[in-house]
Amino acid sequence: MLLHVCGEEAPGTLADSLTGLGFSVRRAILYRVAAAAALPPLAEQALRDGTLDAVQFFSPRSARVFCDLAAGLPTQKLVAFCISPVTAKALTLAFREVRVAAAPNQTALLALLE
Repeated sequence: MLLHVCGEEAPGTLADSLTGLGFSVRRAILYRVAAAAALPPLAEQALRDGTLDAVQFFSPRSARVFCDLAAGLPTQKLVAFCISPVTAKALTLAFREVRVAAAPNQTALLALLE
């Protein structure tokens, strides 16, 4: 039996894939991430001043939260770096460019910065 420790909103794809390979998997949700109620003042000011070049999104949820909190702020000059196509689809604001990682992992997301 394998134990898949994850967060409340983690997709079940890992457990499903392992089950499909014949493993017995128990999924244990051990944490929940609460969304911020507002952007940090420095981030909001940087958006207003146009001093940011890009923003990284590691999940569809982080993309949705950012778009909700940044609504009404200028994002059109930013490049959005997304960990997956699903994350890119969650964006509801205008960006100069949206780039998607070749694989849904941190290494591939960071490779977009090169």
